[in-house]
Amino acid sequence: MDEALSELRRVAELAPHDPGNHVALANALSAGKDAEGPGGAFTAANDAGRGVKLIRNIERLGPTDYGEALAKRSVLWDTTRKFFDRFDLLLTPTLPVPPFAVGRGAPEGIPVPTGALLSFPEWLPFTYPWNLTGQPAATVPCGFTREGLPVGLQIVGRRFADATVLRAAAAFERARPWTDKRPPS
Repeated sequence: MDEALSELRRVAELAPHDPGNHVALANALSAGKDAEGPGGAFTAANDAGRGVKLIRNIERLGPTDYGEALAKRSVLWDTTRKFFDRFDLLLTPTLPVPPFAVGRGAPEGIPVPTGALLSFPEWLPFTYPWNLTGQPAATVPCGFTREGLPVGLQIVGRRFADATVLRAAAAFERARPWTDKRPPS
């Protein structure tokens, strides 16, 4: 375990850690997606207004932005690949903050920078990188806050190792059953 933590710290130091880079990357790579369909940045059920705003913001990105985003994704992928050459799985919290009210764009107290295309880099740093690198990931409940709200454990695997991630998630759920527990109403 100590070896894995040491390696994770080393890799994290090598990885680009500017959330703005990842946001620009996510925006540029999702520019061609339908904002109201599967795989788009937002769904109509979530908030069509944010989807329209996202599309309008993305329109200002040009071919150079897209090329730079692809280059940054390659760097992120290479860093990730090096980590997974040594380890089968990466375990992280799903979120660095407790759950927040439905309908909020971000947790209370987390500022969303003016002009930001997306609001998630400050409160969703553990999940979106895997969408960019194509890593399989699963989230399983692993406990509750003092207020009784659920906390998630994210299990990330090597590229194309979906079965390994699903087996690990199932094993964790067998070891820590949760289906009989519910957050407060």
